[in-house]
Amino acid sequence: MHPTSLFDARLTIPRSPDHLVNRQRVTGLLDAAVRNHLLTVVTGAAGTGKTLAVVSWTLTGHPPPPGPVAWLTVDRGLRSPAMLWIAVVRAVQRVADVEALAATVVPDSVSDDAFRALASALDGLDLTLVLDDLLELTGSEAWDTIDRIIRIVPPSTHLVLIARHDPPLSLHRLRLAGEVADIRAHDLAFTEDETRALLEKRDLDLPDEVFEELVATTEGWAAGLRLALMALEASPDPAVAARGFGGHEAVVEGYLLEEALRGIDPDLTDFLQRTCVTDRICAPLARALTGTPGAEARLRALARDNPLVVELTGSGWYRYHPLLLQMLRARLQDADPDLVQDLHRRASVWYERTGEWLLALEHAVLAEDHDLVARIALGSASVLMFGPDRPVLGEVLARIPSTPERPDMDVVRALGAFCRGEPELVVAAFARATPALPELPEPGRRLASLNIRIIEAIIARARGNADDMARASDEAIGLAEGLSPEVAPAWFRWRQAPRIFAGVAATWAGCPAKGRDLLLSARAHTGRDTQGEGWAAVYFLGHLALSHAFAGEAAAARRIALDAFDAAEGLGTRIQHEIAVAALALATAELDRGDPGAAARALERGEVAVDARRDPFTAIGLRIVGARRHLSLGDLVGARQFLATAAEDLARYPRMRFMQCLRAVTTIEVEIRAGDLARAESALAAAEAACACPPNGTVDLLAIPRGLLLLRRGRSEQARDAVAGLLPRGGVQGVAAWLLTALAEDRLRRDAAATTALARAIDLAARDGARAPFSWQSDRLVTLLRRHLEVVGSHPEFVESLLVSASGPPAEPPTVEALTDRELSVLAYLPTMSSNTEIADRLGISVNTVKQHLKAINRKLGVTTRRDAVRRARDLGLLQER
Repeated sequence: MHPTSLFDARLTIPRSPDHLVNRQRVTGLLDAAVRNHLLTVVTGAAGTGKTLAVVSWTLTGHPPPPGPVAWLTVDRGLRSPAMLWIAVVRAVQRVADVEALAATVVPDSVSDDAFRALASALDGLDLTLVLDDLLELTGSEAWDTIDRIIRIVPPSTHLVLIARHDPPLSLHRLRLAGEVADIRAHDLAFTEDETRALLEKRDLDLPDEVFEELVATTEGWAAGLRLALMALEASPDPAVAARGFGGHEAVVEGYLLEEALRGIDPDLTDFLQRTCVTDRICAPLARALTGTPGAEARLRALARDNPLVVELTGSGWYRYHPLLLQMLRARLQDADPDLVQDLHRRASVWYERTGEWLLALEHAVLAEDHDLVARIALGSASVLMFGPDRPVLGEVLARIPSTPERPDMDVVRALGAFCRGEPELVVAAFARATPALPELPEPGRRLASLNIRIIEAIIARARGNADDMARASDEAIGLAEGLSPEVAPAWFRWRQAPRIFAGVAATWAGCPAKGRDLLLSARAHTGRDTQGEGWAAVYFLGHLALSHAFAGEAAAARRIALDAFDAAEGLGTRIQHEIAVAALALATAELDRGDPGAAARALERGEVAVDARRDPFTAIGLRIVGARRHLSLGDLVGARQFLATAAEDLARYPRMRFMQCLRAVTTIEVEIRAGDLARAESALAAAEAACACPPNGTVDLLAIPRGLLLLRRGRSEQARDAVAGLLPRGGVQGVAAWLLTALAEDRLRRDAAATTALARAIDLAARDGARAPFSWQSDRLVTLLRRHLEVVGSHPEFVESLLVSASGPPAEPPTVEALTDRELSVLAYLPTMSSNTEIADRLGISVNTVKQHLKAINRKLGVTTRRDAVRRARDLGLLQER
């Protein structure tokens, strides 16, 4: 069989491979483009499968092309306008009606008449003209011929141009008219499903994880897949071959050099070589790596001319195809290993300067420069231990090769072990580093010491030891304040982190006001609304809210906690352990404001988010506040269950004195509400023994329950004195102290003092919305509130709302029927052994009325004698001792 002439070969549609996969997605894109546009431009680098895609559409498309397809494969012999014209006419004549083109004359030179003749011959023909491999026309005048053909073809004719780059044609008018369709390299790339179909066509079956690696390596690049198939089919174990496939293989390297990178200027090749050490590249980074100007123009040119270099749209960043990257790195390592380390060193310094501390550390490790690793790890990357990148930081530090024994690298190893959750290795590394720290020159000694103290503070928090956390944080404050941005750019930015940890420690140690002030001081020093970004901001806001909540400042706590939730939701999820602290603060504030429903919702969010291993304080705090919520609803069984769980947790953390006090306070309140004053007094005695020496600045949490018990025992003066130290305070504690003082003064029949004290309590409560203390419902409190409206009259709406709440179910269990005010007045005289006549005279009532009141008192208290009535009344807190 004689071969066709070279000219005729140009007009032949290329043959499709035997193992062609029917890619309906791609043929569908082409079919829609051709049918709906005058011109379809298919662009992609060598090996993207652009020609094969058009061939597949031409031969196997469903539906088939709208008419006959005239195909012309361009080569260098068609670079003159006349020769290209001849080839186009021959291609059309090959598939079109001969009579329709009989009058078309092939000229020696292409004139306007020739174009008009072609347009007339094509008119009415539903024909597609494909011009392939237009790269061969680069720099020739033949482009003008194609430009003129596009302008004269009738609407029934469709043009398809196949090129490596956008052709140099005047297409603006057609694009504005919507007559141009583009099929790009990313459209031609194989999807996962198409890649799997290609392997199945070759009877190749790979494990899922190996298949995913192959997809990631080739990124759907058709040539890369073909080269991979060659390697897989030639191997006795395709899975092993697939795992080892990459740009370092000779066949891949040869293809990339001969096809994908053919014609690239040698300077650009060197530029690619020097910028391949990073996974992403931008112009400033490229300048740092190459030391030469013009990086932006070079990157733009590479992205324009070669789809193996892709611009990340609108970002100024570019990436190289994985196979290209692997090939460049392998060649660079073989040619100059020392240059590889130097380039990694340059990349590390650049990334640290721009705030990409994890990348800076990764390149320092790859540079195998121990001094640089220590400086980057301890001066910048270590701040990542505060956030979600902690595990990744641990993985990077695990890649450090064996190093000489030196204290700073021991601290680096401890940092890595801490991030990976290996506490034994942390202890061992600190034990080696600490004695040798004085040998380190500055600033290395300061950086190493700072990291030790910060890690110790975090570990102390996880162990429930607020005192040790405070000591480590206090030392870290001084160490961080002496660092400059040149020495430690990350720690300079995060220099208030130790102060924040100190504020957290003070809050959990029972000094919430001190904790609040430290946190606010950290914010003031940074000049930012919050310390840090992302989850660091959520952490800061949550603990600031908690310090306000524990200080009894419900309104501020609620507002800041909600800000923390907003910040968390802006990060895309609410379920992250940092938000649990804000949930605890919000639940505490909502209970103080008298809204157990809102508190329940906050507690639910906290329980979902909390990580008890990292933050046992918050986990136990949620249990205790959960008990308080049940208590506010009168559910004493539920409250006791939560308190029992908290007790079990606290048994594992004996240093949590503040949390033990919080639990004791709630336990005492539960027993008082249950009417079991003996058990309440026993719980108080145990708590006083455990909290005998509270830290300086700690609020006496037991003052309010102590005062309540004394009031219930009828010791009004002692009750008043018990809370006197809280009267200067604001917030919920101040409200409770003034309210208890008012009740005590009322029992002592000091009406003016009671009225004044209640007015102070209402002033404080209305300011912060603190309703919880008024849950000590009783007839006397209701009477006092009504008297406040009549006599003082301040905050009427707030007081009316308290009265509405007081009209609901009583907070105390109905162990006895409530005594009336007059019955309480008669009861007050029983311990004096006054006769009925004497009582009648003092109260200004008749003796018979006194007798009726005594009968009612005995009936309600369930007694039959005056002596029993006095004893029972004192147990219930209805009588004061004289």
